[in-house]
Amino acid sequence: MKNVLVTGGCGGIGSAIVDELIKNGYNPIVTDINKENIKK
Repeated sequence: MKNVLVTGGCGGIGSAIVDELIKNGYNPIVTDINKENIKK
C-alpha cells in the first residue's frame, strides 16, 4: 500500500480525490486548513 499526501483533502474536489485513492488501494494522508472537516 502506498501513502499519498493530499493537501486540501476535505473540500469537494479534495474529498473526491481521497475517495478514489482509497478505492485504488492507496493510503491517503489528508491535510486541510479546516480542522472540523478533517475530523469527519
